[in-house]
Amino acid sequence: MKDIAAAEREISVVPRDNANRARAKSGGRTIPVGGELIRLYADYLHGEYGSIDSDYVFINIWAEPRGQAWSYPAAYDLVQRLRAKTRPGLRPHWFRHSAATRVGCATASGRSRL
Repeated sequence: MKDIAAAEREISVVPRDNANRARAKSGGRTIPVGGELIRLYADYLHGEYGSIDSDYVFINIWAEPRGQAWSYPAAYDLVQRLRAKTRPGLRPHWFRHSAATRVGCATASGRSRL
């Protein structure tokens, strides 16, 4: 994963053309993260990706085409399944605002990592 610098505990959001047409809306940036997130992500890669080689965070693991980046409908399908089990009003856009709020609060309190 070339956009994750584990030792520096940073994730880079890099504008680029993606196979699934996903894009970084607000341009490139580097996001400081905690070591716990890096460890969880390493566990996820090891436990879920197996031998699949991909630079994408969310990929098709069980369905074809295996190893390819999720499409918007695939991601939205997951949100709908989560919505059925949790909050009826859950929308994908909430995650973006929740993350921005956490970063803003952490920055205001002097903490710099998620």
